[in-house]
Amino acid sequence: MNYLPSKRFFYVVATITVIVACIFGIQAWRKNIAEQNAKIALEKINKYATSNANIDTDGDGLLDWEEAMWGTDFKNPDTDGDGTSDGAEVALGRDPLTKGPNDYINYLSVKSTTTPPTLTSMSNLTETEKMMRSILALAVKDNGSNQDLPATVAKSIVSSINEKSTAIPATFSSNNIKIVTETEASLREYGNALGSIFKKYDSQELEQNKLSIALVNSLKTRDNAVFDVITTLVKQRESQIASILKLKTPSEVVILQINLLNSLSGIIISMQNCGYMITDPARGLIGMKQYQSEATILGTQINAITNHFDNSGITFTASEGGSFFRETATSTTI
Repeated sequence: MNYLPSKRFFYVVATITVIVACIFGIQAWRKNIAEQNAKIALEKINKYATSNANIDTDGDGLLDWEEAMWGTDFKNPDTDGDGTSDGAEVALGRDPLTKGPNDYINYLSVKSTTTPPTLTSMSNLTETEKMMRSILALAVKDNGSNQDLPATVAKSIVSSINEKSTAIPATFSSNNIKIVTETEASLREYGNALGSIFKKYDSQELEQNKLSIALVNSLKTRDNAVFDVITTLVKQRESQIASILKLKTPSEVVILQINLLNSLSGIIISMQNCGYMITDPARGLIGMKQYQSEATILGTQINAITNHFDNSGITFTASEGGSFFRETATSTTI
């Protein structure tokens, strides 16, 4: 059971930052540009982004950036070697990393929605529009002469995404926790209850796989189907948090419990931001970076709780809910 972010999911963040932000964002701003030199510069950037977006090195039907999201080999048309190309497997709802024929994925199909989840209020400008203003300023300053302008823009976009992907503010405090005196019995009860809650819902790896598939499909079809997947995942996390808040928490793990709850809350917020990949690509990319960070924090908090059980001499059998912490501790991190 893995509670650290997958390299497969985030390997392509920088690439998609350039491709998505340029293709979607620059189109919206170009019509408002009067300076001829800026037009030339933006055309150069757009050509660079579009050409990179459409590369399919091995000709298997999956673009190179899609291959990075799936974890397949962009130089091998059949990564798992089962006789069916990677692109064909994805189109059929199969896993291109697992040999067929029994490699169908049961969560690829989602229904499209047009209304995103309700989030906190936004400013008048979207994150993408703010970013495009910065790019426009670079283009105007460049005067259309810099052959390395696309690379300069790419660095600017990545820097902006990293800067805005800061830690998500804490939601929970000790006021939300039911605190009891820590004893061997209370700690064991807490461990079994908390472990059972985590076992009830999708593992971190399955969650990020569902999210990555939804993002890839939405980017490919240019629709908002990703919102349906995110809504389901968010509801699971909200239910998980509600269950954890009911637990009687031993006094010595209160801080760990608060950190755990805040990381779960951060994952919810980051997934909601991911849903804006189509309508506000910069915000979607910020969400991906946030998710990476929050998933890492969640893994750290679970490990800290596991260590507390170890240091307190608490062990769990395979049939107990607390065995979740043993499984997590012995898993191979990605």
